[in-house]
Amino acid sequence: MMKNAEKWGFCISVVAIFLFAGFAGVAGAADYSLVDLGTLGGPESRATGINNSGQVTGSAVTALDPSVGYLTHAFSYGNGVMQDLGTLSSGYAGDIYQSSGQGINNSGDVVGNSGASTYWGRSYAVRQGFVYQGTGPMVDAGYIGTSNPRNNGAYGVNDAGQVVGFSTYSGNYGTTYTHAFLNDGGTITNLGTLANGTNSWAYDINNNGQIVGDSMTGPNNYQTNTVNRAFLYSDGTMMDLGSLVNNLYSGNSYARAINDLGQVAGWSSADPFVVNGINDYGQPYQQLYNSEHAFLYSDGAMTDIGTLDGPTSHAYGINLAGQVVGESNLVPLGLNHAFLFTDGRMLDLNDFIAPDSGWVLNTATGINDHGQIAGYGTFGGFTRAFLLDPVNPVPEPGTMALLGSGLAGLAGFGRKRFRI
Repeated sequence: MMKNAEKWGFCISVVAIFLFAGFAGVAGAADYSLVDLGTLGGPESRATGINNSGQVTGSAVTALDPSVGYLTHAFSYGNGVMQDLGTLSSGYAGDIYQSSGQGINNSGDVVGNSGASTYWGRSYAVRQGFVYQGTGPMVDAGYIGTSNPRNNGAYGVNDAGQVVGFSTYSGNYGTTYTHAFLNDGGTITNLGTLANGTNSWAYDINNNGQIVGDSMTGPNNYQTNTVNRAFLYSDGTMMDLGSLVNNLYSGNSYARAINDLGQVAGWSSADPFVVNGINDYGQPYQQLYNSEHAFLYSDGAMTDIGTLDGPTSHAYGINLAGQVVGESNLVPLGLNHAFLFTDGRMLDLNDFIAPDSGWVLNTATGINDHGQIAGYGTFGGFTRAFLLDPVNPVPEPGTMALLGSGLAGLAGFGRKRFRI
């Protein structure tokens, strides 16, 4: 027969099991239901952005046209329906235009690129950024200069409708530059570059008007040891965010997303990835691989958030809670898995979906403030866009601490009352 103390210990254990069973998993992670977003009639699709209503944008393959093959069009997905957003047009007979959505705001406005090419996967011969509002149609997202270069792109849009991207334009003596731009109600601002840089690119803008992207920088425009650096553009000033390899002329970095707190996600050059092994002669060897790591930039510091287990990770999205999503390759090298970085840990999202789903989640491109994640993976041998919906969210660390202290107090009460 149980003594009173044993009874209390048993009861506390049972309570703890039931409480923590509801909070299963790693703190901050979740189990997810997976939604295949489908296509526009063809075999493949990719999701590249998500808003707080769970609307998703990206690109999808249309039905086969015997005269031109498969084409890709930008889409907007919401309420279970994928909408074809169409394309821009050059006005020239014979041009076959495609499009891809890149960003979406909380009003459902979509920005992206549209250009002339002939089939899925081929580089655009002509590229124009677009904005799609309401029921459309697409309109040009703007460009630097007085004539449309037909080589510009749009990648981010905030809730005020401000659009960021980049545009090629002609400078002095026929020199061609590509610079990041802001389109604010039709007024185009050339954001320039970091010190002694030539080119820059903008990819995201938050609701405070802060912009992130990357820019070339270096000692001067004529030396070859320039690097690419992530930037934060705020109040008219472009700031170099540095890199994980803290050397001005050797560490590249790239910023891709910013939340309304000014936290930035992207990736940077990192220390070489070392693989140790034994060769066919029984001799030890060491192989070095170039490495890039995803980062979280917050409060003036760039933090390496690591990889799943390979040399490389890239971050593409961040929400207001500072959760970051992206992709990381695995060992053996070559296969990418989508990740979620939360509470200081990088988690493989494939571990949080049904194991018999048939999916491999390769890349997560966006996460909203409700924890929904968009991206693309492999299903049935094809690349398909997905949406992950949290179904068993784990409480925040503060909740876990409160729960822990409550259980500790209960245990203490048991010990105090039933002292052996």
